[in-house]
Amino acid sequence: MKTNEKYLIFKQGSKYYKFLKYKVSFEGSFYIIFPQKVTGEVEVITTKENNLIIKNNINTNTITRKISCHVTGVVNYENFVIGKKTISVIEPLHSITSPHHILTYSIPSISRLDRYNDSLEECDILIVDERNNKRINFILSIVPMDNMSIIKHLYDLTINNQYRLVIDVSFEIVQGKYEHKFICTFPFETYRNTDLSKLFSKYHQEYSKIIYHQKINNTQKLIVYEPTDKGVYRIVFTVPMFRPPDINIKFTNPKLKIVILRDLHSKTSSAFKVVNLKKGEIPEILHIELNAEL
Repeated sequence: MKTNEKYLIFKQGSKYYKFLKYKVSFEGSFYIIFPQKVTGEVEVITTKENNLIIKNNINTNTITRKISCHVTGVVNYENFVIGKKTISVIEPLHSITSPHHILTYSIPSISRLDRYNDSLEECDILIVDERNNKRINFILSIVPMDNMSIIKHLYDLTINNQYRLVIDVSFEIVQGKYEHKFICTFPFETYRNTDLSKLFSKYHQEYSKIIYHQKINNTQKLIVYEPTDKGVYRIVFTVPMFRPPDINIKFTNPKLKIVILRDLHSKTSSAFKVVNLKKGEIPEILHIELNAEL
């Protein structure tokens, strides 16, 4: 499974503006990063019965905000509220059955975002009619694969055939003290300064990563991914291993050996390279054995 990383940017005339960057980690976590350092203040808001509840003001001139969606269903909001760790909980990413609102990001205008001047090769370009410069709301949600709608989304991204990130857009006029501010609206059910271990055991957190890979590959057996362009193989275990296992691999060519890449080891996966390969040789694995304490 390859990790993905891409920018979403807006185009207005000949100018491009940063919106967000997303990436998917090997272990299945999905990250949404807002790279722009906006001018002015951001209002952090949650909603309850359609009423706005002001939670905090932060100045974001030097802060990059990030949302981390983990396979367990825990969603971390980083640098949205100063001095507080904010999380929400949705279904596990490997078992999404209903839509989940992640964030509404409301901006005064696209021109208030940072300009994007880099290569467009790793970008998806969005075009939005600002409708006489009214405020624009971007509603980010994680939805099931089969949650198709006749409504056309501004952006619709499928993640490893497990779930989709959809972005919808709406327009409104905001007057008064919020008129020129960026506004972030959370789901109402969020937690402040909550210890993650109180929600999920360490074993559950790790095992969710394994389930994610098993669903992608439609198997409950040990998974060995094809090598990267640098010749790195990744193994996903069938159960979490809290100590690095000894990995024994037999190849059809008995001269081949492996080098374990300890820096890529986790409780759910390990990595190795094959050495003594002849030029153009493709190693064929006969048998893999893992020995470790569970």
